Amino acid sequence: MTTLFRKFRIFHFASLLILAFTCGCDQNFKLDYTEVKRIDERVTNREYRSFLKVIRRLPKKNILKFPTVYIPPPDWKPTRALPVSGLVQEEQEKHAQRWNEEWLARFLASNRPLQKALKYERMTPEQFVGLTLTIGVAMSRSRLRKDQDLEKLISKGRKHIKRLSSQEETFSKIKDKEKQFSILNRAVWITRVSRAEKLIDVPNENIAFVQKHWDHLVKIFPEEFSNNPLDSIADILEELGLPFHEPESGVKDSEIGKYLWIREKKITDSSRY
Repeated sequence: MTTLFRKFRIFHFASLLILAFTCGCDQNFKLDYTEVKRIDERVTNREYRSFLKVIRRLPKKNILKFPTVYIPPPDWKPTRALPVSGLVQEEQEKHAQRWNEEWLARFLASNRPLQKALKYERMTPEQFVGLTLTIGVAMSRSRLRKDQDLEKLISKGRKHIKRLSSQEETFSKIKDKEKQFSILNRAVWITRVSRAEKLIDVPNENIAFVQKHWDHLVKIFPEEFSNNPLDSIADILEELGLPFHEPESGVKDSEIGKYLWIREKKITDSSRY
C-alpha cells in the first residue's frame, strides 16, 4: 500500500507540473476573471495599467482603432417603406448594437496584434471593449458644459421618441416633404437620448480620472471621445428658445449667426467638469 501510495503521489505531482507548464504557455485556458467593465463602474489604476500594456503591444503605439460608437443622426431616405415606428425601432437597435460588447469584440476579432496582446495580458476581447468604453465615455462626459442637463435632455427626448413610435404611417407614403423633414428633425432625439443615457452613467471618479490622464489618453483614443458628443447634434433653434417652424417674420439669419458666435464663445470659455 505504501509503494502504491508513493507512486500515486509522484504521478499526481507530475500531473500538476504538466498542468502548470501548459497553463503558463497556453494563453487560451479558461480565465478565472471574466467580468466585463460597465460604464457606471469606477476605473482602477490596476485596470488602467493593464489597458496601457495592451496598447503598448500594438504595432502603432498610442493608436487605438475602435469602431465609431457615436453614430450620426437618422437620415432616412424618402423611399423607405417602413412605418415611422418601424424606422424608430430600427434606429434604436442600431444604437444598441454599437454599444454591445460582444458585437464590438467580434468587430475587433480580425485585429490579430490586438488579439495577441489581449491573450498575453490575460484579458478577453469583451473585457477590453468594456474598459475602453468606460474610459472613452468618461472622456466624453468630461467635455460637457455645466449647462447641459442630461436628465432634462433624456426626459424631453423620450417624449419625442414616444410620439414618433406611435406613428404608423409608411414613411415613403408621406408626400408632404416638410412633414418628412419634420419627422427626421424629431428623430435626431433618438441619437441625443442614446448618447445622453451613456454619459449620465459615468461616475464622478472616472471624470476626475480621465482629466488626470488626459494628455496621455487623448493620444490613444479616437477623436470622437475627445469632443463634446452633444454639441454636434444640438438643436440650435431650440437652444435659442424658438419653435422649429418659424413664420417669415421670425428669427433672422443674422440673429442665428450672432447666437452661434455667442454659443461657440461660451463653449470655449466654459470650465470643464
